[in-house]
Amino acid sequence: MLPSFIVSNSHVSRFVKKTWVRRKRNMIRADFSAAKRAELVNGFLCSNVNIDRQQASTFKGRKLANGSNTCYLNSTINGLFSLKTFRNFIMADEPVLGLKLALKSILTGAANDAENVRQLLAQEFGHVYDFSHGKQAYIGDALVSLLEGLSLEEVSQYVLEIERRCHLCCYKTKESKAGALHFFTLYEDTKSTYDMLHSDQITEIDKCPGCDRGTFCKEKISISDPQKYLLIGCARHLGNEQEVYPTEELTMADGSCYQIKSVINYISGSTVLGEESGHYTTSLYMQNQWFLVNDLHDITQMESPPVSGIVFLYELLEEQTDEEPSTENDPVPFDEQERHDNGEENEEGLEMLSREIGRIPVVAFTSFNREHFHLRNLLHVVKGPKSFEDVRTVDGQVCPTYQAAAVKLGLFEDDTALEQTLEEAFTVKIGRTFRHCFVILLIHGSPSDPLALYEKFQFKLCEDLGPKGQVLAEPTVAMKNQALNELNAMFKKQGFDMVEKFGLPPPTDVDYDLTGEKYEVQQELAYDVEAEAEVADSKKQMLNPGQRIVYDKVLSSVYNDEGRLIFLEAPGGTGKTLTTEAIIAELRSQGHIVIAMATTGIGATLLPGAGTVHSKTKAGVELHEKSMCNYEDNSGTAEVIRKAKLAVIDEATIGPRLLYECLDRSFKNTRDNDRPFGGMTVLFIGNWAQTLPVVPGGGPADVIRQTLKRSYLWSKVLFHLLII
Repeated sequence: MLPSFIVSNSHVSRFVKKTWVRRKRNMIRADFSAAKRAELVNGFLCSNVNIDRQQASTFKGRKLANGSNTCYLNSTINGLFSLKTFRNFIMADEPVLGLKLALKSILTGAANDAENVRQLLAQEFGHVYDFSHGKQAYIGDALVSLLEGLSLEEVSQYVLEIERRCHLCCYKTKESKAGALHFFTLYEDTKSTYDMLHSDQITEIDKCPGCDRGTFCKEKISISDPQKYLLIGCARHLGNEQEVYPTEELTMADGSCYQIKSVINYISGSTVLGEESGHYTTSLYMQNQWFLVNDLHDITQMESPPVSGIVFLYELLEEQTDEEPSTENDPVPFDEQERHDNGEENEEGLEMLSREIGRIPVVAFTSFNREHFHLRNLLHVVKGPKSFEDVRTVDGQVCPTYQAAAVKLGLFEDDTALEQTLEEAFTVKIGRTFRHCFVILLIHGSPSDPLALYEKFQFKLCEDLGPKGQVLAEPTVAMKNQALNELNAMFKKQGFDMVEKFGLPPPTDVDYDLTGEKYEVQQELAYDVEAEAEVADSKKQMLNPGQRIVYDKVLSSVYNDEGRLIFLEAPGGTGKTLTTEAIIAELRSQGHIVIAMATTGIGATLLPGAGTVHSKTKAGVELHEKSMCNYEDNSGTAEVIRKAKLAVIDEATIGPRLLYECLDRSFKNTRDNDRPFGGMTVLFIGNWAQTLPVVPGGGPADVIRQTLKRSYLWSKVLFHLLII
């Protein structure tokens, strides 16, 4: 989260006074109707909320409508409103935008539901949590999202220190977890929030780092670096009604004291379609009294404190005073401004009006309010604007966005840093990984001109999608379209529309599924058939008689569905790579899938469209006699294996036999065929005079036992020795 920028009220006041005097002298106001002036003032304020400070100062809860299963959000908002410092933040003197505005309208009574809050949370955090209409979200997700959306993580974050001591070997381990909300395990003797934070417990662990055994350990939990708020929860399943009552005051190790302000509880209900249903309520401790806020009933005073809860909200005791936000600088009603506009203003009236249109809010930089952020900064430097179009006008040209105007004025850096980041990333991240990096930078890096950034890196974004083995001067239309479809799918997974949000070119109608089989199969078929045919013809003409024998044997096995295992062995420089490239190009020119692999990363770079064996097949690193590849039967990897005609494994002499036996078992299962590798033709390439499998701590005999020659597959290999 980027920091906010703050401008002093005195600076704002001087700026507004000068602006107002200039407007009055030039009689600009006479050109606008009363309605037009109202629109301008409300537009600069970005707020049209009826301020009711009395309601805010005597807060005892807000009954909010529950029209879309929003009891979780109603309870969360009431819980946060119980915190004095949080209400002060919401009722701050500056105008508010976005999420803060929606909460302010609830606190002041201008809104009676949380629908606007839900929509903003869904827009900003919908890719992480489900805040969709009619869906009841988890209370912890709502709390964390509200604090993050308001940039209040720092004032609510604390560190949870966990110390464990093994009963067998007395080995000590320490763990620290930073966050705004932590959930504590409930033990049998956990009766209060004090017990959650201060009691030592005996817990079972699967493996102790000291004695390498499963055992019991003594666990001690403490809190360090607490801030203004202290939010703690019970780590239990919904519907578990273990009673944990709130201790009125909690004292930390540093001497700071926190007082309970609210308790959010969950009332379990009936089971619907296998899912637990229930209802959230909030108990508020206000003015030494407890009040129950339940959106199904009116707010009532409780006779006794709550005896159970899901989440407990505490506030630093010294922060709780009787002082409420000052009303000195409240916006005046527009009718009063109208009266001053008609000639009744004086120096006092001028000061009053300057307060109305001159208080500029503090806006944190987030993905859903970036334009508000840049508008705020422009209002400090653009003199005498008569409209929002004037704010976006630089050197007589109207910029499409406030961000573009701010960059053009030199208030912010251009995209040089982002360009350098992408250039550096391209050296180590290519293909799909580089495209994902591009998406993340656009979402969180806030480029001034996303379209220009895309156009500059367009070729690099789709370089891996072109014809393999060919050097192109510029990307083809098919490459661009495929890259755009993939980028669009990535943006959608993050909750953004790349066309509307970033102005990128619209993708084609083809829908690329990044998680399903369609994408991986299309990646293996993303070749220019005509270009591959030209490569095949060219390389075939370069083959000598020995190489041509291997070429014909492999293709014959593929076209006749023989499913042979062929080993191509020869010293370096004898044309193994040339022969392999000719075979791959020939098959791909016919629209067939070839799984090109190598046991090493360097080896994978030598074959067109190749990857490592582990990346292509999801084979594990730690293998045994019964290992299987780690892909699901309905995955894209499985679909590629079913449709592939040939698998090429380069540097085969380096790989252990367990790897090839793992592939054999997995391919048989996936292709539902008991022949070796499920009936797929496999071309092994290597040189036994070079490096053999690495066996840590093993001798020559151990290394030999791990070679392909010691596998049951070797008896099924058709051996070919390539000699020039």
